[in-house]
Amino acid sequence: PKAPKLNLDSYILLEASTNTVIAEFNSDNQISPASMTKVMSGYVIADQIATGAISLDDKVLISEKAWKTGGSKMFIEAGKRISVRDLLSGIVIQSGNDATVAMAEYVAGSEEGFVDFMNAYASELGLSNTLFQNAVGWTDPNHFSSAKDLAHLTKALINNFPNHYAAYKEKEFTFSDIRQLNRNKLLWRDDTVDGVKTGHTESAGYCLISSAKRNDMRLIAVVAGSPSENERLTSSQRLLEGFVDFMNAYASELGLSNTLFQNAVGWTDPNHFSSAKDLAHLTKALINNFPNHYAAYKEKEFTFSDIRQLNRNKLLWRDDTVDGVKTGHTESAGYCLISSAKRNDMRLIAVVAGSPSENERLTSSQRLLEYGFRFFATQKLIAKDLEVTIAKVWGGKMDEVALGTNEDIFLTLPRADFKNIKANYKFKNNIQAPISEGDVIGDIEFMTNERVVLSAPLIAIESIEAKGFFGRIWARIVFWIMSLFSMGQND
Repeated sequence: PKAPKLNLDSYILLEASTNTVIAEFNSDNQISPASMTKVMSGYVIADQIATGAISLDDKVLISEKAWKTGGSKMFIEAGKRISVRDLLSGIVIQSGNDATVAMAEYVAGSEEGFVDFMNAYASELGLSNTLFQNAVGWTDPNHFSSAKDLAHLTKALINNFPNHYAAYKEKEFTFSDIRQLNRNKLLWRDDTVDGVKTGHTESAGYCLISSAKRNDMRLIAVVAGSPSENERLTSSQRLLEGFVDFMNAYASELGLSNTLFQNAVGWTDPNHFSSAKDLAHLTKALINNFPNHYAAYKEKEFTFSDIRQLNRNKLLWRDDTVDGVKTGHTESAGYCLISSAKRNDMRLIAVVAGSPSENERLTSSQRLLEYGFRFFATQKLIAKDLEVTIAKVWGGKMDEVALGTNEDIFLTLPRADFKNIKANYKFKNNIQAPISEGDVIGDIEFMTNERVVLSAPLIAIESIEAKGFFGRIWARIVFWIMSLFSMGQND
C-alpha cells in the first residue's frame, strides 16, 4: 500500500540496518525539535562516558541554574550531588530539563560550552540541516533540525551506544520519591517499541522519535508538527506498523463505507471509527471467507506462559449456538459486542455498541439473537445452476435456453411471510443465439405482500450455438413477422 496520509508537518520512516527511507514527507524541512533535542544531549553524554571522560558513578553538583530550569523536571535540588546514572535516567525517561542542564554543565563547564559539543557532533555525523542553541530544546529561530537528521542521529545513538540506548525503553523512573512515567506512550502500545523521545512546544507542535525492532528489521520514525499528543502516537504507530493501511484497504474492498482505522487494537481516536452495520458485514465476510480461522473464536480459554485466561465473550457460556465473536470496551465506546450464532441453516450476527455495563451488552445481544431466531427464518429458494425457467431463443441450434442463478439464493423473512412468496421472471422476448453459459439473460424477483424483497440475475445455465448463416436469416425473418403480428394485436 501507499504511505499513509498523516496530519503532520513532516515525517520520515527509516530502516536502520540498510539506511532505507521507506516513507517521508518534508523530511528535509527545518523543524523546531523541542525536547527531541535531548537525543543529541544524550549522544554527547554517552560518548563522554565511552571515552572515559566521565563515568556513570560520578557525582554532579547541581547548580542554581539547573535547579531553576523550567519545563519538564526531574526535581533535583541546588547544592546536592546526584550521580550521572540518575541524571541520565532523568533526561531519558522523565525528559528533565533540569537534569539536562546539570549534565551539560558537568560535561562542558556550561550549557553554552555543551552546545558547542552538540554542534560539533552534529557536523561529525553529517547532520547538515541541524543547528543547536541550547541543550533542552527551547524555541529559538536558530535552533532547528529536520526529521531526516533526527532519524540519522537516532540510528547513530542506537548503533554506537546500545547500553545507553537501553534506558529509553524504561517505562518509569523514581527520584526523591517522585515516580514519573516515560512520556513515550508507544512503549505501552507496542512491545517492540524500545525508544526514543517525545517533544512539544507551541511552535514545534507534538513531536516524537520512535523506534521498534522486529526480527532483523529496525525502524525509526520521526513525526513533527502533530496537532495533539494522541495524534503523534497514532501517526508514529501507523508509520511503524503499516498494518493499519492494509486494514483500511480491506475495509474499502469490502465496501465498509463508514469505517476508518487509525490503529490495530482499538485505541480511542476521533478518526478511528466504524458502524454497527459495517462491523456486521465485516464479521459475515470473516465467517464466510475464513471458516478455519473463525473456528478459534468459539474457544472459551487460552493458556500462555502458564497464565490461563478466559474468552471475554461470556455468551459462549450462555448459549451453545453462539460461536463468536469479539468484545470491546473503552470509556468513550462503552461496552460493545459482536456476537454470532447458527441454528440449522440460519446464522445471525448481532452488533451492540455503547452499552452501560458488561452485563447489559450480554443481555442485549442475547435478546437480539433470540428475537431473530424466534420470529424470522431463512430459507433456500433456489439452488445454484438449477433450472428455474426457460426462455425462447431465436437463431439457435436449440429453440430454448434453461435459466437459473449463479449462486444459491437464500432469503430471510418474518416466518409468516414465506407463505405468500412469489417469483417473477423478467427477460426480453428477443433473445438471440449464440448464448454462452453464464450470460445474464434477465432477473428474478421474489415478492411477498406486493413488495419486492429480493432480486437476483437470471443466467443461462447452458450454451446455445447459433444456426448457420441461412438459418439465422430465416430466424430473423420469422421474428420480424411475429413482431408485426404482435403489433397488430396490440392495435
